[in-house]
Amino acid sequence: MPDFRYCLSVAACTVLLLGFWSIYFYYRKCKKALSSEAFDGRTIIITGASSGLGRALAIELFNAATGAQLVLASRDLDSLKNLVLQLQNDDKKKLAPIVYRLDLEDNESVAKFAQDFLRDFPHGVDILINNAGEFVHLSYMSKSTWPALEICRICNLQAFNALLIETVVHFSLAYSASKHAFTAYFDSLRMELKSRNMENLRILSVGPGYLRTNLSKNALTSSGQIYGKVDATQQKGIDPNVAALLIFNDAALLGANYISPYGTTLSSILRRTRPAVPYGA
Repeated sequence: MPDFRYCLSVAACTVLLLGFWSIYFYYRKCKKALSSEAFDGRTIIITGASSGLGRALAIELFNAATGAQLVLASRDLDSLKNLVLQLQNDDKKKLAPIVYRLDLEDNESVAKFAQDFLRDFPHGVDILINNAGEFVHLSYMSKSTWPALEICRICNLQAFNALLIETVVHFSLAYSASKHAFTAYFDSLRMELKSRNMENLRILSVGPGYLRTNLSKNALTSSGQIYGKVDATQQKGIDPNVAALLIFNDAALLGANYISPYGTTLSSILRRTRPAVPYGA
């Protein structure tokens, strides 16, 4: 009879090999899908584009989309301008991204951004990537830019969520609630649009999983102080540049639901199959 530990080792190695093969195959597929033709002539808004995943998305789109007009928005206008200079130095033949200051915590700032955008781009927006902000901010941003979305013939509303659309973690009650509300909001919006025959507007919800960003470092403690350090889990997260590449696959372009393969963890699987296990019951 084969040794149990030997069988377990073989099984583990097989799973790892299949996992690496799947990631490699998926990477090749995404690289192929991320082509300039998919974005030619599109106007694309990216919020939170000054750092982290938003910045990585801007770089990937600029490199891939020859004829696209990127519109980058963030509270940190100086970082956006530096990013534009970097992108233009890399390729001066492409359209220079346009930058706007946008503070999603300030409703007046959101309204002003929407007005300024429609003034500068009366034809509307083709893709709105809601990368920054929590539930309330994202829903208000989507509502404020609605006139720009209604103008276009076929447009995508893309919203980036966390792994917490699938599960929860310790000491994140408000954050987890926001992410679950976020998912319900866009699921409901998708159904309402379908009932109104507004099939020109496609909604994509993306859960990229843990990313190696400064999210936890910039978070506030219960006393209102800056946390000031990166959690160990986040340090082990994937590089935002890799996540940005994986996000733009065939499903993303078609506006379907999309959960990054990195976001499908054991806890999210257990939550659906054995709900009591992740919570210690």
